[in-house]
Amino acid sequence: MQNKILLLITIFLMSFLNDAVAQNKAIVTVENSLKNPFPDAPVVINRTELNIPEGKSVISITTVKDKNTWEIPFQLDDLDKNGKWDELFFQIDFESKQIIDVEINFGEDKNKANKFLKRVNAVIDDRPRDPWTVYKPLWESEIMTYLTYGATQIDVIGKTIPRLSLDYFYGEVKHPQHTFSAEFGHDFLLTANTMSLHSIFIQEANGNIARPWTTNAYSISKKIERDAKYDSKILADGPLRAIVKTKVTDWRTDLGTYEFEIVYSIASLKRYTTVELKMTKYPGNKRDIRFGAGMRQIYEDFVYKKKPEYMMAIAQDVYEAGILNHLIARGIVITNKYDTEEIYIKNDTTLIDIPNNGPNYGFLFPKGTLELKYGFAGAWEKDGGVTSPKQWANYLLNVSDEIGEPVIIKLILLK
Repeated sequence: MQNKILLLITIFLMSFLNDAVAQNKAIVTVENSLKNPFPDAPVVINRTELNIPEGKSVISITTVKDKNTWEIPFQLDDLDKNGKWDELFFQIDFESKQIIDVEINFGEDKNKANKFLKRVNAVIDDRPRDPWTVYKPLWESEIMTYLTYGATQIDVIGKTIPRLSLDYFYGEVKHPQHTFSAEFGHDFLLTANTMSLHSIFIQEANGNIARPWTTNAYSISKKIERDAKYDSKILADGPLRAIVKTKVTDWRTDLGTYEFEIVYSIASLKRYTTVELKMTKYPGNKRDIRFGAGMRQIYEDFVYKKKPEYMMAIAQDVYEAGILNHLIARGIVITNKYDTEEIYIKNDTTLIDIPNNGPNYGFLFPKGTLELKYGFAGAWEKDGGVTSPKQWANYLLNVSDEIGEPVIIKLILLK
């Protein structure tokens, strides 16, 4: 009897100790599934996967490399804005096919300021432009700055050195993004009403191509009859990842009304933005609708190419705001899960209120695929992001792999 009591006490103590330890840390095994090295690989772990007890949170992440323990910067993102973080985000360097164990340590859940260096940024700017206010979100890494131009057109601000520049262009003391700065760069891509660096569009059942036009954009001179509405929110603002979500409503075409959500995400030391797109309202049958993605055709383009993994173009010797840009590169990156169809989109001269809306390069996603993930990127010679057509194509190929085959979370072991 005494032995049974001792056994029960031992089992209880072991269970108690295991539970106590389980509240302190988790060992997470992460794998690079790519054949190439994956530097600064983004890792996203949902809060529910860690099974963190109430009142606890992540306080540090470490890994062992070359027999030394290294701390990994991280951030906790409250994506639904309910006061509790939803995703843990960090970045790690992988060799080809490498598997790494990281230790995630838990502690008291306190709302402390993040101690890591801010390496991304996001803001929402609105400024008067008679008779309305132009409204746009902007986001950046140290490598590149992106912003919307209207509801979905993407413009770009190039950098001359790796650094954050939104505070310079859109801080308390604003500087025009079209005025070149040797320290901070400038906007090197003329947008007007074209698809610029990137824009979504749809092909409807009647074969028509449609985009959501909005009055409060820089190149609109008078009220548009079919004026779509859009609202943007910053879901995450660093230090390592910036996320912006735009919701477009009341987008009207001859066939009906559409609504969709688009989420832009950029990570530290990454040039590209990841796009997550979801149609939430549409007329008719979803199988008759095709999402598309496109970018502006520039007169000075000397390279254009469409491959299963990407669409790219490079222009040569383009003047923008008095500055000569020797190379301007654009790319839209497709993952291997989508079978796309190339399409050329002319300037539609029937759109009187929206002149100069083309020409554009583009491609169509499969019919009825109304939830997508892909990416886009821009570069100019002043930051070394583009040096040749071959180099730019290889870069886009690598990005296609990174977006299509992200880091695999192999095992989460509570200890």
